[in-house]
Amino acid sequence: MMTAVSINAQCKYASSYSDLVKDNWVDVNSVSIEKRSATDKMWTGGADLKINASDEALGKQIKQNARFILCDDSLFVNCRSLKYQNNALGNGFAKAYRLNNGDVFFVANKVQQSTPKRTTGSGFTFRVDDGKVTATDNNEKQSCYIISSDETKVVRVNRKYMKGLLQSNAVLSDSYNALSKKEQESIAVIVDYITQLQ
Repeated sequence: MMTAVSINAQCKYASSYSDLVKDNWVDVNSVSIEKRSATDKMWTGGADLKINASDEALGKQIKQNARFILCDDSLFVNCRSLKYQNNALGNGFAKAYRLNNGDVFFVANKVQQSTPKRTTGSGFTFRVDDGKVTATDNNEKQSCYIISSDETKVVRVNRKYMKGLLQSNAVLSDSYNALSKKEQESIAVIVDYITQLQ
């Protein structure tokens, strides 16, 4: 589980949510996962990562056809063509988690209907401490999203969604409900509770 570290891995991709659910994958040669530059994110928005393939044709195939890519045991979502309401999320890949209810959770640039298509990059990061993934809100320019179908429109995670998701775990549910509204809407808090459910 990483964001900024460049790795080489044997990967496979799924073209859609349905393919992910059906475990229908296309194997690809080794690829590298790297952090996108601040300039790239400034112009095209989206998520923090890029995936480089061993050759140009394969790279183009992944960017255009892959909705999800699995490298070893790490899942990533391709933000290309995804939208929240009527606004594009932008380019790049984001670290993703498959939730117990089947939804795919990820973090990318915050967009709203009134937001221009070109948005600046964000300073949200994951850290791994003693095997536990944590998140840090460097600013509030990103949001948590859910993919639960083949539609290109995603759902933004809110307090209502989190409360429903945590109902299966009484301890986490009580802990989350005890937080203030502001804390419940924090990306770092949401990621923390999501990872505790896994």
